[in-house]
Amino acid sequence: MARLAILLVLCLVAAPLAFADAEEDSHVVTLTADTYDDAINDGKVYFVKYFAPWCGHCKRLVPTWAELASAYKSHDSIAIAKVDCTTDRDVCTDAEIKGYPTLKVMHNGEEVKAYRGEQGRRAGGGVKAPIRNQQIGRGQGPSGLKQGSGLKQASDK
Repeated sequence: MARLAILLVLCLVAAPLAFADAEEDSHVVTLTADTYDDAINDGKVYFVKYFAPWCGHCKRLVPTWAELASAYKSHDSIAIAKVDCTTDRDVCTDAEIKGYPTLKVMHNGEEVKAYRGEQGRRAGGGVKAPIRNQQIGRGQGPSGLKQGSGLKQASDK
């Protein structure tokens, strides 16, 4: 009976935590081996986080990634996405992912920009820069990504 009581308490404590992660991630698009190619070629700009669930930096990035996805949820031409490299290894191999997390801006099947953060920086500290960055959307990306394509701060709507 004591085991059952302990199990019940653990379930009651763990359940809100499990749903909190799902809620935090609700606007992040999950890409898999089945959906990845179609998605990154659909004309939208995808800011993709390639991650491993066991990675500490990846775990710390979850709230920032969710915040970014929430901020851009009303932008039809931009999607904040993630790929789990432990379940979709082929996607990550093809994308030349060598470490976690790796963040890339993808458009029309091409890598527009990869975020190369410093190891010592706080996880998530500068991930909004590739979206806010004035270089993207001013003719420096692929020809399909033109000035005014919506790559600016969400507050600039």
